[in-house]
Amino acid sequence: SVSVVLAGILSYLWPPSRFQIDRFALRIPLVGNVLRVAGTVTFASSLESMLSSGITVVEALRTVEQLHYNRYLASRVAAAREAVIAGDGLAPSLAQKHAFTPMLASMVAVGEDTGRMDEVLQRVTDFHEEQLQLAIQRLSKFIEPLTVIFVGGIVGFVYMSFFLALFATSGSV
Repeated sequence: SVSVVLAGILSYLWPPSRFQIDRFALRIPLVGNVLRVAGTVTFASSLESMLSSGITVVEALRTVEQLHYNRYLASRVAAAREAVIAGDGLAPSLAQKHAFTPMLASMVAVGEDTGRMDEVLQRVTDFHEEQLQLAIQRLSKFIEPLTVIFVGGIVGFVYMSFFLALFATSGSV
């Protein structure tokens, strides 16, 4: 069991497997939604701050890429930066399934068309922060009963071990 934990830690520290683990984490039903919405909030709020401060889109995307803890989402930001450098729009490169929320790409397209990217990103941030709070509440409501069952199982195991040991010693006397 220790070797399994050690292998898991080492595989998470190795960049190619970390990328795959982060990508897989975004597909887990409840957890993936929380991670995706949190990544969207990070992207939108960071990009909005930098664009409203006068930083260019390419430099802002380079910085936003570094802010993402999830390596898969960071790679999507890097791909978006490369697309912008190549002369393409930002929105199409963000419309990747199992990356950011679908609303992000749609709203970025609106921001590109209207020229008010910072305002649109602020609205995206506000909306997704509310969604993130709701997703975390849903996740906690799901995890709470599992925690009670897990702790109950441990307590039950300890009681059973105690009574088995007690009966084994009382029967041999």
